[in-house]
Amino acid sequence: MKTENISTGINLRVILIFLITSISVLFFLFYIDEGYYSIAWMREPFAYIVFMIYLIPTFLCQLLIYIVLLRVNIATGRTVLSIILGLFLGISLVVSAFYIF
Repeated sequence: MKTENISTGINLRVILIFLITSISVLFFLFYIDEGYYSIAWMREPFAYIVFMIYLIPTFLCQLLIYIVLLRVNIATGRTVLSIILGLFLGISLVVSAFYIF
């Protein structure tokens, strides 16, 4: 599969990796939410809006950290480091924003 670079140096493969990891981790967090261990939240339409409120900042934080690591020129483990730090930073930003507002 040939991937083309966007002007920042990010290719489609990296974007898909970030999107899949964000969705997977957030599905797990929504699954264990409130101790119910169920996917009953999927029946409510508003739950998808809340899911997107978590997904978008998490995904964007992963991209932002990846771009910063490209600029700093860290080659080893750039994608893994971006996934871990982006997930932590994105979820932290959303949770702290809920507490502020």
